Amino acid sequence: MFAIRNWRLKALVLVLAALLAGGIYSGCNRSSLGEGDSDSATMGQEAETAAGPDGALPAVTMPADPFSGLDTLNSTSFYPLAVSIDNASRARPQTGLSQARLVYELPVEGGITRFLAFFPEPQLAEVGPIRSVRPYFLDLAAECGAVLVHCGGSPEALARLNAGEVEHIDEIANEKLFYRRKDRSAPHNLYGRFDLLLDKVVERFAPVEPDDVRLPWVIAEEGAAEEA
Repeated sequence: MFAIRNWRLKALVLVLAALLAGGIYSGCNRSSLGEGDSDSATMGQEAETAAGPDGALPAVTMPADPFSGLDTLNSTSFYPLAVSIDNASRARPQTGLSQARLVYELPVEGGITRFLAFFPEPQLAEVGPIRSVRPYFLDLAAECGAVLVHCGGSPEALARLNAGEVEHIDEIANEKLFYRRKDRSAPHNLYGRFDLLLDKVVERFAPVEPDDVRLPWVIAEEGAAEEA
């Protein structure tokens, strides 16, 4: 009789232990599910806030073109190029010059001039003829945060370029990015391939913040017009 009662007592203890364990597990599981539901709800609210009540993502505001102050850029990554373009009679008509956003005509030796053409977002196949640069070409490129594209330069200009004053791509060290047309004679036949030039610029240099390019004729600071 004592053995039977002892067996029944053991069975009752085992049953109670099983029920107790099941209750604890169920409670933990409900707690875990509740926390998960809460996290999911929070994430859903954050996603709804980011996307807007109608599910549409907010429009990305593109930066203004610092060369005009009017147009907007097509990308937030801004890699302007400044290209030294030939202006000799045998170099005309030039390629790509009409698509530049800003063009300087600059004097060089012998009474001739060259163009320094700025392209904030180059979207053409080629540009040229490309020629050498002078020291003041570097100053203008630096003012706009542009990478200078050229073929050689005067001793002073090359010394400053070698010192790292201005980021640049020289045909002499990057000839695969350029080619010479056979229908024109040297030195008026060197052209740059814009797609390859841009790839090299993106690979080697950091993008420019459009707001860092301050050109005096574009947009005056607030209050400047009133003070004037």
